[in-house]
Amino acid sequence: MENNTTAYSLMMAGGLLGCGLLAYAGARERPGASSGKAAALAVLEILLGVLCAAVCAMAAILLIRFQTAAAMGIGNFIAGLTLEDLPFFGAVGGFTLGVYLAGKCMKLPGADTLNRFAAAGAFLIAMARFAEGFLGLFGTGELPEETVLPFPLAVAIDFSGDGSYVEYYLAVFMFEGIAALAAMVFALRKKAAPDTFIRTLFYICLAQVFFESLRTTSIAWLFVKVEQLACFLYAEAVLVWYGERGKGLKNRFLPAAAGLAVCALIVAEEFALDKTDLPHWLIYICMGLELVLLGVLEHRAHQRLTAAKQ
Repeated sequence: MENNTTAYSLMMAGGLLGCGLLAYAGARERPGASSGKAAALAVLEILLGVLCAAVCAMAAILLIRFQTAAAMGIGNFIAGLTLEDLPFFGAVGGFTLGVYLAGKCMKLPGADTLNRFAAAGAFLIAMARFAEGFLGLFGTGELPEETVLPFPLAVAIDFSGDGSYVEYYLAVFMFEGIAALAAMVFALRKKAAPDTFIRTLFYICLAQVFFESLRTTSIAWLFVKVEQLACFLYAEAVLVWYGERGKGLKNRFLPAAAGLAVCALIVAEEFALDKTDLPHWLIYICMGLELVLLGVLEHRAHQRLTAAKQ
């Protein structure tokens, strides 16, 4: 299955357009904001976001593949990179930086700018994930032999060209996109409430810990999937931050402690997926339940922090 770069580019362009419109809508709701200033902010967020996303994604892969880059020469290494080589969440981090800088350029509070951009950012992540469907087997996962599932659960790859030899692959990119859209709905409901951005990204990253395990194409150090680790570290950092903010509350570090326990379990489960004959469906059910538990703990921890401020 060949890459359809034209379709991918068109979908990403549409994603950026939709992101810009949502960013404008979020900025327009700021008290006293004019339509002109909201439009200028949205355009600047997209421009700086794309620029910083490209720079940070390349910087991230250089750090991850430093030895290879040093051996090849940084120029040759960068010249040989393809879209599939770049870390997705390196780009997400860069885009976040670009949005923050756009707010600062417009002399707006950085946190408020990000909170109002949260829904737009989640929408862009969803479109970027859906667009992976045009990148061949990138963004898919393995299925047991002779398993047949309809789209959007799976994609059918006709290797013969005449339908005589078709294989099915799990459409992980669709699940990732749907999860990001769910996070967008969450952000729209919260609007510009404090912590909307970090919470929206928390849920996206929490889901990605699971989905990254399903993907067959991932950047890895030995058996450690780099983006799975990065997403979990972000989620754990949010839980630790809640603990730091909750001075005077009982068991304020319980969610963070639960996060470490879940991390240990997921490491064991990843080992079991690779080195044992345990049923994969059972392992994934356990992993999913553990991550749902962390989501519940985050929600309750944030509720306690909010109540303590009132």
